Amino acid sequence: MSSRGSRRLLAVLLGPVVLLGAASCADDDPSSAPGGDPTAVVATERALAAAVETHLGREAVAAAPLFRGDGLPRGAVGVELSFDRPVGDHTHVRVVVSPPGADPDAKQLRTCRTQPKTWECEQDVVGATSYVLLREAGYAGEDPGFVGAVGRRDGVVVLATAYGPFVPPAGGESEAEADDVAQSEELADLLRAVVTDPAVGLRTSEHYEEAGASIEDDRWLDWYGQGNGASEPEGYRPT
Repeated sequence: MSSRGSRRLLAVLLGPVVLLGAASCADDDPSSAPGGDPTAVVATERALAAAVETHLGREAVAAAPLFRGDGLPRGAVGVELSFDRPVGDHTHVRVVVSPPGADPDAKQLRTCRTQPKTWECEQDVVGATSYVLLREAGYAGEDPGFVGAVGRRDGVVVLATAYGPFVPPAGGESEAEADDVAQSEELADLLRAVVTDPAVGLRTSEHYEEAGASIEDDRWLDWYGQGNGASEPEGYRPT
């Protein structure tokens, strides 16, 4: 996967990303997942949003389901969330869960052997989930960098992505640049936790389903970009 290809892949994310706090990875023991059985109910977009909020440790300012017009694969469920930050653009996190082989973007993160050697890549297994985590440091004013992770287990693939800026410090770097590096490390922990959570999939726990149902309507958009001039995406279905 080339650097240019990856930037195209993640260009749909709508702004810089910072991490706001991450919980530890869940393992594959159902008793370790919030609410018990991690596959108790069919996953909804709201349940996925609740899972991300749980791992970040705070509520999103806005969240919305993804549709075909957003690049959602057939048979997949996806959500994008925006989190506030003290200065600058919001944090954006996107999570898509799909049947194996359905998501062409996830296929590009199958193994570290196929990734550019200049990027940091990690692969391992947590419980029944194998994952690949990829990080690219950006360049100030040119390439914001990104973090992406894919988790695979029986019957499901989870892709979580976040878009920079993640700019490595240079001589005389600003405090903000130094923060970018620390935040990208923490963000990697977050995405790893999300894709290896056994309750983040095409089925989920009752805990996440109930938490998603309680997300306030003023934080839940019909589609991402609603209210900012974005038209209804292809495949939009009123709820």
